Amino acid sequence: MEPARNSPPRTSRKPPQRKARLSNIAARRTAAGWRWRANWFHDSVREWGPMRASQEEAYQDFLAMRGHRQELPKAVLTLKEAIDRLIEVSRNKGLAEQTIEDHYRARGKLFLSAWAPDTLLSRIDRKEVEWFIKVRREKHSVTDSTIYHDLAVLHRLFEVTGTPNPVKDVERPKPREAKRAFFTKAEVEQVIAKVRGSGLPASKRHADVLTLLFATGMRATEVERLRVKDVELGHGRIWVRGKNKPRELPIASHLRPVLARLVKDGDPEEPIIPGGAYYLARMCKVWQARLKLPALSARALRHSFATALLDGGCPVHVAQQLMGHADLETTARYLHTRDQSLRDAVELLRQTPAA
Repeated sequence: MEPARNSPPRTSRKPPQRKARLSNIAARRTAAGWRWRANWFHDSVREWGPMRASQEEAYQDFLAMRGHRQELPKAVLTLKEAIDRLIEVSRNKGLAEQTIEDHYRARGKLFLSAWAPDTLLSRIDRKEVEWFIKVRREKHSVTDSTIYHDLAVLHRLFEVTGTPNPVKDVERPKPREAKRAFFTKAEVEQVIAKVRGSGLPASKRHADVLTLLFATGMRATEVERLRVKDVELGHGRIWVRGKNKPRELPIASHLRPVLARLVKDGDPEEPIIPGGAYYLARMCKVWQARLKLPALSARALRHSFATALLDGGCPVHVAQQLMGHADLETTARYLHTRDQSLRDAVELLRQTPAA
């Protein structure tokens, strides 16, 4: 193999042909590529020097000295580098920084505590993954749901880097489906009426924000991205930028005066909710404690929106479009109807072949 362009000429020193023992191997990345050095013990004499110009040749020499021969993956990454790449890809995809921090960066630190940062990702095989699951269960005493999400991130790590994925061969524990909090339409109207009539300085605005959440079913991150220009009162629509492609939501008649108050005299680029998701979380937490509710959040109101749609006779595929789900199965998980036949109907729709 020819040396990398603009790289210094190869050294004339070669690994000893007679019996020798490789003590340790090190590498550093330069503008011209990887540079490998190693400690060779030859006739009880230590030799420290460069091995080869390319990473692949150096790694093949390393395997040959150990008596093994195998192909080197096209991209050999350490665990630390793979985690950094996963975070970079997730950020370029448009994921929220809080999501990246809570899921990818936090679990990346967990992986780095289980394996050394310079561990080659290709060396983590099925046995290593099974060992990781055992440690999480016995030493950390975590639930199957936590292990499931740990392995989901590890699976994503291999997929993003294009490395052979051992997580596919491991039986993953199934998480227990969490009980989702939601309100009926009458309960939401009662909560909003109590907030509006409380007499506190910001109570009327808080009531308008709660109405917006329930009447549109938007995610907290979607409300955070909502700008004044996205609300077109004249055309009766809202443009929502969510996890999937942007979607258009119609403005209900009772929501029109609420939006008029929220966007009044606002700059087109100004967010409707300046505090974003943090503001929504704090607001819901305050009113949950004040009204002594079991749960109150943007997600609970989103679930309530889906339930109200289905209870009102809205077709499932229309609810899917309004909620911004890419898969009909996701919409079915958000439903809280009392009749199991609706879930069976959703499953039947998913099994129907496309025309």
